[in-house]
Amino acid sequence: MPAQPEAVNVASELMARHGWEIACHTSAGEIRLEGARRGGAAVMVTARHSDTKGWRVRHYVIGSVSDGWIEWARVRRDAMESFIATERLDGSPVRWLGTQTTCRCRKVSEPTEWRALQRLATVQLRRLATRGVESERRVYRCPDDARRWHMTSQERRGADTWNGAQMSL
Repeated sequence: MPAQPEAVNVASELMARHGWEIACHTSAGEIRLEGARRGGAAVMVTARHSDTKGWRVRHYVIGSVSDGWIEWARVRRDAMESFIATERLDGSPVRWLGTQTTCRCRKVSEPTEWRALQRLATVQLRRLATRGVESERRVYRCPDDARRWHMTSQERRGADTWNGAQMSL
């Protein structure tokens, strides 16, 4: 396997320097690096390797809830690096992703783990107040779309594949 792309290393160092919570997932020919902040701001760098094209790296950002952002934007590397430092998007995104998704779960979803945890806490409190029972227990990443998180009442199954701490509220 070829060396990890420089963009992933640079993003990781920037996130660490600016106090982002970092998680990384690697598998054969794929890397996904994520950074998150309280308030819901997040960045994601994805890299896929092919024998013909080498590493294909993409950069995504989403602002905090208070900024009114509800979906991911695909941006250039320099815009993402600036966003990591300032939480402001300089220049226009390459593409707003909107509701475009490969998720086929037909479940309520949130674009980041932080927002999914907030929804989970709200649902659990509402259920405790009305029925005295909480059914949803945790959030998990959608298996079909890395930019979607769902809630479930199921206990964790199998080994946890994430390298990093769970996002805190």
